[in-house]
Amino acid sequence: MLDTLKQLLKPGSYLFCRSINWNREETHEGFYNDPRHIRPYPTDLIFQMFIDAGFELAYYGTETGNWGELITIARRPISHQPSAINHQPSAISVMWRGPVFACNSLSWVNRNYIRELRKHMDAEICIDPATDSILEGAFHPGCSPDLFDLCGAKAKGPIDLTVTLFWPPDLQAASTGHWIHIQPWEYGSMQTAWFETFQSKVDEIWTFSNHTRDGFIADGIDPNKIAVIPLAVEPGIFNTQAASSPLVDTLTQKKFRFFFCGGTIVRKGIDVLINAYLKEFTSDDDACLIIKDMGASTFYGDQNVGEKIAELTSKPGTPEIVYLNETFETHEMAGLYRACNVLVHPYRGEGFGLPVAEAMSCGRPVIVSRGGSCDDFCPPEDTFWVDTKVEPCPYDEAPTVRQTYWLTPSMDSLRQQMRHAYSNPAETADRGARSATYVSDLLSWEKIGKLLAERVEAVRSKPSVRG
Repeated sequence: MLDTLKQLLKPGSYLFCRSINWNREETHEGFYNDPRHIRPYPTDLIFQMFIDAGFELAYYGTETGNWGELITIARRPISHQPSAINHQPSAISVMWRGPVFACNSLSWVNRNYIRELRKHMDAEICIDPATDSILEGAFHPGCSPDLFDLCGAKAKGPIDLTVTLFWPPDLQAASTGHWIHIQPWEYGSMQTAWFETFQSKVDEIWTFSNHTRDGFIADGIDPNKIAVIPLAVEPGIFNTQAASSPLVDTLTQKKFRFFFCGGTIVRKGIDVLINAYLKEFTSDDDACLIIKDMGASTFYGDQNVGEKIAELTSKPGTPEIVYLNETFETHEMAGLYRACNVLVHPYRGEGFGLPVAEAMSCGRPVIVSRGGSCDDFCPPEDTFWVDTKVEPCPYDEAPTVRQTYWLTPSMDSLRQQMRHAYSNPAETADRGARSATYVSDLLSWEKIGKLLAERVEAVRSKPSVRG
């Protein structure tokens, strides 16, 4: 079959294969242990079959979930290199270290930063394949084929610049050239173990918000070596013309829908939101709170409150709450935003707050904490601001330079803003329309790409701190 597929594919085309991962102990039990069924091929044999059929292995990894399916991407080799690629060496050679192909936020950032940097400067980018398994996550089918070509590629000359974005952070210094490290952070003060590397070995730190930058400066990092590179949304997906999700209409008959999108964890303020909603609204109100949980089976698996939410919905008189834990494609997420009236995000700590930007791009205003990362891109006059105060917060994963801190949203302020948005639907809609214009002008990938290129040139114009 592989021989036939190879003949059907054009040179340079890719073949995507998902198969049961025989290396996982779970697959050795039950169904596949039954001699009446054919057992999956071992991983090494699958790879060898592709190679014997004349394919090149472009990428392989595992998905999360009960089965941990093996993902293999093979390419039909290009028999000859077109003369068009025999160009002069690129102006800069970049090694990119961090996950790129998985379904998680860091991979998404890496993919988009790589894409925009290639658009806006003459850069030869090589992706370190050994770093893509740091964060296990489902393979993202939206990865463009050219990214696979960059994975494991050998630079034509010395590496001029290394860019790193991991969790946990990669503190191994670049072997040659300059080093830019990307570090989002939500707890104010950084881990002590990062400080010396960031201060004396990294040439520049990129972070997503001024709030995070201010925290690093307060820790003692030189302000001149910290740059804010924000994120952006995909305008072709998240926009005011996106179709409203028909799913929401099947889940609730309530006309006014509050929407929360994110991990149901304390840092994102889900406890404050639920308590405020329960105190301010009743089942008699024509309102529904829709909660789209994120990361409940991966990053936030030990922190989510999904079960408690389910208990609340069973109590008589409780205002309506719809809890969603399914995985949605990006266009489906746009539909969820469009099917609701306002996004509510009373966070305590955020590195950026991408759902806030996505909701506004879809023409939905936001009820959001004042004083944090979202201040950078939320319209001052059209945001429903929730009052906050800065307070110490618990953080026991590692020692930090100073006491960690976050925002504490005011319950009363949140209730007032939710009630105001609900009681004034026309004003709420108008704010959403203006928010869409505001955020699309401020956060475009074109602007981010130019900023990336500017920062790379600025870093290269100075000697590396490591000599």
